Amino acid sequence: MIEVTKLNGEKLIVNADQIESVEAQPDTALVLNNGKRIVVREKVPEIVRRVIEYQRNIRMGNGPRLGPGTAGSV
Repeated sequence: MIEVTKLNGEKLIVNADQIESVEAQPDTALVLNNGKRIVVREKVPEIVRRVIEYQRNIRMGNGPRLGPGTAGSV
């Protein structure tokens, strides 16, 4: 799971495994496997970094790390 910020400032936790694509047009939109789109404040490179960090932690058996801007933050 990764933390993102909607345009209205609301924090949201998204299942990184459900992200199908990330688009910049000019706002960043996450397109989920179910077709839902979530427009967020973070830029594409930051979303990619968070997803990679999340996946790396899962594969290494570390589980999510807690803290601002990291995979698994609440």
